[in-house]
Amino acid sequence: MLENEKAELEETINIIKENKSEKSILLQKELTEHLDKLYEKIYDLPEPTNIISTFNDYIKNFEIWMKILANRAVFHAKNTKLKFDSGKLLKSKLKRLDFITINFEEALLHSSRASLNILELKQSVITANKNSIYGAYGEQKVVETLQSLSNEYILINNFEYSFEKALYNRKLNEYVKSVQIDHILVAPSGIFIIETKNWSKQSVDNRNLYSPAQQVKRANFILYILLKRFKAKSLFNFNQHWGNRKVPVRNIVAFINSKPEQEFDFVKLVTLSQLLPYIKYFTPIFTNNEVEDVADYLLKISEHRTVDSWLKVY
Repeated sequence: MLENEKAELEETINIIKENKSEKSILLQKELTEHLDKLYEKIYDLPEPTNIISTFNDYIKNFEIWMKILANRAVFHAKNTKLKFDSGKLLKSKLKRLDFITINFEEALLHSSRASLNILELKQSVITANKNSIYGAYGEQKVVETLQSLSNEYILINNFEYSFEKALYNRKLNEYVKSVQIDHILVAPSGIFIIETKNWSKQSVDNRNLYSPAQQVKRANFILYILLKRFKAKSLFNFNQHWGNRKVPVRNIVAFINSKPEQEFDFVKLVTLSQLLPYIKYFTPIFTNNEVEDVADYLLKISEHRTVDSWLKVY
């Protein structure tokens, strides 16, 4: 853009100089034509024969000379204005051309500053929200993967729940008051808690980041409490004469990019390609009505409830 501007400036400067010269010539030609006509009128004045004709001749001669002076004054004013306007415009263009030629890098930075400001703003927003962006992308990839399941599966996205008083989790030795779960898949074979991580290899190896395995275990503890309440209220036959019927809850951390090589107790680490085979591996134990009943209960108690807060996958 600067190179094009430089070429356009050079062309414009030449045009300004040419126009100035041409207009000055036209003004001079116009003045000469007017003066020639006025001089002819002077030459055409008749010879005075008496005092009265001499006086009249003097008056006409005076009027013509006043017109000659007026034409010269108008020419001078127009020519001065032409020089001023052309010179001002020419000076501006020459100044810009010199700046671009001598200080090209500075001119480049100055010309691109507005665009750079917009890019820097976008970059700052993306940097500030990159974890949310990567996380949302990862969760969407998991949803797309689970959409190939039959309508016997029900997916609840972004499940949230809070207790009035924090509960003590003996296994993790901590108090838990609330939970947020990326996905809960209610399946014929049980319930799957799915935590999504769209992490790089560097993040996977970073020991300072909070373990997603611990995160999903905390979610399991909360879901265990909630399902215990559900079984107590359930209209379906979850309580049998042999004892309380078990509702299996399995923990999954789905990795979009890199996945740790290690295995962990009570948590299955999978890639997207491993997610469906792992879910389908287990034997069905619930009817469709029981699956829908459990999903309906979890959906009703979830604090995050929007039109897309749960998805029945076909």
